[in-house]
Amino acid sequence: MATLSPKVFKHHKRSDETYNVKICISHKSERAYLDTEHYVSEKKLSKSLKIKDLFISKLLNETLDDYREEFSKLGKKLALYTVNDLKDHLLKSDEAIDFLKFCQLHIDQLKVNGQTRSASSYNTVKNSLEDFFKRKAVPVEEITVRTLYAYERYLRAIEKWKGRISSVKLIPSKLKEYQMLACITISGTLDGCFLRRCPTTINRLWA
Repeated sequence: MATLSPKVFKHHKRSDETYNVKICISHKSERAYLDTEHYVSEKKLSKSLKIKDLFISKLLNETLDDYREEFSKLGKKLALYTVNDLKDHLLKSDEAIDFLKFCQLHIDQLKVNGQTRSASSYNTVKNSLEDFFKRKAVPVEEITVRTLYAYERYLRAIEKWKGRISSVKLIPSKLKEYQMLACITISGTLDGCFLRRCPTTINRLWA
């Protein structure tokens, strides 16, 4: 029977005087350890290095319950696993699904199938999402109703300006810290220039 418990090692003390909380997996008289995102100071530990912080203990118990549920799902197969197999199983179950990575895989498959126009359309959406989130990885849990409404407002704001823009030109910047200058012309008049560290956003949204 596999068991799980939180563990803190005295020799794992960090330079900031905290300890990372591990989760110990015991199975078939062997042990393996998982790192957690939790750190505790010495004053939140007992002399035997048991966690006294109630908030962290609550979070850890929730994680342990989730892991125990994963073990229960294995059923009779649990007996066939080594302790390291169980560790790998939990790591995979904890792995976040990157929505943008999934989008890219779908786009790549469309290209393989010769559906280049569909691939281009999906790529435009993916690029737009990257610009909205301002990063290239988005856990699927973040795609919520509230997020979608915010994304819709973001697109409407872009569309409001897009109809008035006559041209967008990128010219090399003489400033070392910036790659390009983006010059926006509105209704035939040069409205102004602004600096962009990453000019690809302009290309994506206004091209």
